[in-house]
Amino acid sequence: MASLHSGSKLKELLVIETDRFTLSIKGLPVNKNNDGKLHNIKQKRSYVSVESFVDQSYQVKIFDPKSPSGLRPYYYEGMPPCFFEQTNYEVVLEVNDGNNDYKLTHDNPHLDNAVTPTGSSGQIYTGVINFHNDIGFSRFVLEENGVKIFSFEIEVFPSKLDYIEDFYQMLQEVNQEIYNLAFDFLRRTYFSAQITKEETPSEAEFYTIISAIFKEFYNSLERVKNQPHHKIVPSNKVVRPEKAKKNNKDTLKWLQKRPNIMQKSSHSGIAINNNNYIPRKILDTKKEFSYDTYENRFLKWILLVIDKKLKRFSEKLNNEQLEVKEEVQNEINKMRSKLRHFINYSFLQFAGRLTRLESSSLVMQMGQGYRDVYKYYLMMKKGLNLTSDFFDISIKDVALLYEYWCFLKLNSLLRNKYQLEYNDLISLDRSGIIVKLKKGRESQLTYRDPKTNEQFTVAYNRAFNNLPTVGQHPDNILSIKKSDSNVRYQYIFDAKYRLDTSIEYKQKFNQIGPPVDTINAMHRYRDAIVANNKHKEDYTRDIFGAFVLFPHNNEQKFAGLEGGKPSKFYDSISEISIGALPFLPSQAKLVKSFLDDLLLESSDTAFERSVIQQGTRNYFDKQQQISDVLIGPLRRAEQLELCLNNNMYYTYLDQVKNQLGLLRYIALYQSKRKFQNQQEQGIFYYGKIQEYYIIPRKEIKEVKAASQPNELAVKFIVDEWKKLDKPIKPQGYGPQGPQFTNWYLFREAETYPELHLTWEEMRLLKELRRIENQAQFKFPTEMIKSDERFELIEFPELIIERVDQERFKVITDYDEEIFKFQDLRGQARVILKNIIEIWKLGVSNKK
Repeated sequence: MASLHSGSKLKELLVIETDRFTLSIKGLPVNKNNDGKLHNIKQKRSYVSVESFVDQSYQVKIFDPKSPSGLRPYYYEGMPPCFFEQTNYEVVLEVNDGNNDYKLTHDNPHLDNAVTPTGSSGQIYTGVINFHNDIGFSRFVLEENGVKIFSFEIEVFPSKLDYIEDFYQMLQEVNQEIYNLAFDFLRRTYFSAQITKEETPSEAEFYTIISAIFKEFYNSLERVKNQPHHKIVPSNKVVRPEKAKKNNKDTLKWLQKRPNIMQKSSHSGIAINNNNYIPRKILDTKKEFSYDTYENRFLKWILLVIDKKLKRFSEKLNNEQLEVKEEVQNEINKMRSKLRHFINYSFLQFAGRLTRLESSSLVMQMGQGYRDVYKYYLMMKKGLNLTSDFFDISIKDVALLYEYWCFLKLNSLLRNKYQLEYNDLISLDRSGIIVKLKKGRESQLTYRDPKTNEQFTVAYNRAFNNLPTVGQHPDNILSIKKSDSNVRYQYIFDAKYRLDTSIEYKQKFNQIGPPVDTINAMHRYRDAIVANNKHKEDYTRDIFGAFVLFPHNNEQKFAGLEGGKPSKFYDSISEISIGALPFLPSQAKLVKSFLDDLLLESSDTAFERSVIQQGTRNYFDKQQQISDVLIGPLRRAEQLELCLNNNMYYTYLDQVKNQLGLLRYIALYQSKRKFQNQQEQGIFYYGKIQEYYIIPRKEIKEVKAASQPNELAVKFIVDEWKKLDKPIKPQGYGPQGPQFTNWYLFREAETYPELHLTWEEMRLLKELRRIENQAQFKFPTEMIKSDERFELIEFPELIIERVDQERFKVITDYDEEIFKFQDLRGQARVILKNIIEIWKLGVSNKK
């Protein structure tokens, strides 16, 4: 059995007293995670409803901190929220007759029969209940010897979400995103050749849909009728004083405005100037149940709309004299008859006319029956029949709802900016469109960036089972394939509906946030999920970052943008690529910005998010400094064919002797002086050096005699000449004799000047090209020497100007700032983000 917190001062939150029993529920009136400051919980009213199935008198009392006893009578006017998810409450049931058997039942198996007898008298029943993640209305039924005698319903509130702004919005966004994906599926699969702008189905399509779902639709209406939504409204009537049942301050105000109805009395009355007065009439105030609520008006309006559409379809069949079976008209008449009967003879007869449509209603999203009626109405309205286990989930399980919402919201953010190419979340069979979103089953959506042509996927519940140790099952994985790399960069976004608000946690990590064990799980994911290289025996890490998504209502504060220190788990994202991000319908800016960063950055920046083994950087730094590619200019146009046919290249020794032992590749440069056709200018061919010979120039027999036959030359033999998929174009520049570059620059370069950049300069160029590919270089001379460096790199609305060997200046029409080249190694993400922001600001100001 669950236990309550030791040392906590429990209060009686609800007491029900009847002729047969007394039931009380004790607990803390304020949730530890939600004291009214974290969310707008104090602005919400909670309601208790009770029903007696036998003839007995009863009284309901609720918690009131202002009352001396801590309780006050409940008159259905609402109360502050007292019951929360994931909280223990003590239930005590005291019965008058210990010989009878009592059971407190509930639909939730965790709460059903949680209260059991204690002691020998048989008159005391106790138990501790916890609603776990089930929120909303929760109904208990008390049975005596197997017969229902009483029921009560309380409202359970979320402790980590704003009930109105976040919880309802999550429900709405989940439904909306499912419909959006389904319509996108239909559009791409069936309607690509004939897309129409109609938002509503035709009468025939409408009839087909309603015929298939009318039984379920009407059953939902019956469930609504069993427990319709209502409200308590004041009812005032002017009566004779002896007939008044209840007076209050409103009665006194009413009398003060009507002194003319006062008459003198020789007996008791209201004393005024030594005379007694009594009113001839008085205002009698009382409260009544009313079914005239917005939700019931909306429900009535839905039924009237459906009836009207059925009537129009029936008339169309008659007017066009179509050969329709008689049972179709009979079926229409039956449906219309049931709808009109429900409108005229149920509680809806007391509902008024709908005068406006509101954007939100928790009852329509959560209320028993209301939710299903609304779902079926949307199907009929949009011409879409969604069938799936997804719609059968208990929306009261807020943790599961949050997990689904996180996956769908991530995709919604991406779909607004990128092209959705593949979606296995939606499929089609004979029963209709199937939504395959279900915990434990993998779902995947694939996107393409139209600007970079890069592809990426978001997968839900992907299982990693074939691992050296233990299988892992993260919630959401973003997998990105960068155009400049064969590596697939994967990032985990794990939904955790958990929040630690303890003082110790805040002192240690600066802000409230996800529990420590959820962060440890991110470390486990990154270390445990590895990939085996097919042709090697070693493993490589597949996960470049892992992040907890959790409910927090102030992302700016969490990030330290509203004063105070940021959470350590926010800072750790940029430090070690593990941490946490707030994620709610009203708090999605940080996640959106982070997704944009991940998709915009190059493979180099993505790689730097990973934590590398000590010594790795020195190892790669040594390799990057090696100039192992010879850029060999051709002295004559016919030399190209000679080199290609003989798998060779030659040049004089004094031009290459300092790098000779380091060279691994040769690239042939075709200059504009030797090749007049622009389509033939640049670097088209390269080859790997197999061997080389140092011999006098005259001994190279494949070529004609030279002016210096005895001078030493180098004859390179290559394995084979390979043609570049995309040639390196001159862009107005070429080499001053043989030049050297490294393999990294050679693979990345699009134009010849780029072969003379350093690693840091190429890194800067790559990142900026992801935004705008048009880059123009300026070097001191047209024929670039080995010791020359660029002076300017020009993009539209942006100039990169070299200040000296260590610094460069970023210039726009509205701003300029100086940076250090060396910072592009240690602080690349920060520097590059600043430059991009300066650039974007300059462009927006110009507009």
